[in-house]
Amino acid sequence: MIKSGGTLCVTTFLCVIYGGVDKKEKKILSVVIYMVLAFLIVLADQFTKIWAIRALSDIRGIELLPFLSFNLRFNAGASFSFATGYTYVFTLLSFIVLLIIPVVAWKYSHPLLRTGLSIVFGGVIGNFIDRITRAPGFARGEVVDFITYGNTVTGNVADIAINIGVIVVAIYVLFIHQDSSDNVRVMSISSAETNEEDLRE
Repeated sequence: MIKSGGTLCVTTFLCVIYGGVDKKEKKILSVVIYMVLAFLIVLADQFTKIWAIRALSDIRGIELLPFLSFNLRFNAGASFSFATGYTYVFTLLSFIVLLIIPVVAWKYSHPLLRTGLSIVFGGVIGNFIDRITRAPGFARGEVVDFITYGNTVTGNVADIAINIGVIVVAIYVLFIHQDSSDNVRVMSISSAETNEEDLRE
């Protein structure tokens, strides 16, 4: 049964990638895959935060490398403890981002873009959960940070996901989307030239 289930998962994934299903089913399966990616990021973020609170509350920290350590912090600002004291603002911005990302992902179907947006989406949800559920209150909750970089900034798994996702989206925008637009222009020009030649004949 396990082997059969694994084969089904692989087959489903290949169907989405290579178009082995019809257009409607492909879109539904694609959405499910990206939702699962975002969900896994949320799980990783929340479970590591729970671990950090339990393991680091009563100790000074855990040094992993000279430039990397675990230290528990409660952050009222943005990613990596920037702009603390504006929790309401970041809660509102997070909510807006969570509304915008699905719209953009639905409009643009490129796998790389959707992957990047899904990673960002999962990271934003992870920190948004903290802001609406943790002390000191709804929409004012402090985000749990515990990964310290070089004794300067402290973040969490959600922050890492957001930054990785932004980089992926930037790669798409800077390199792939521009190429796609150029290809569309080339095809349009070629089509126009072909039509012009047909009219001349």
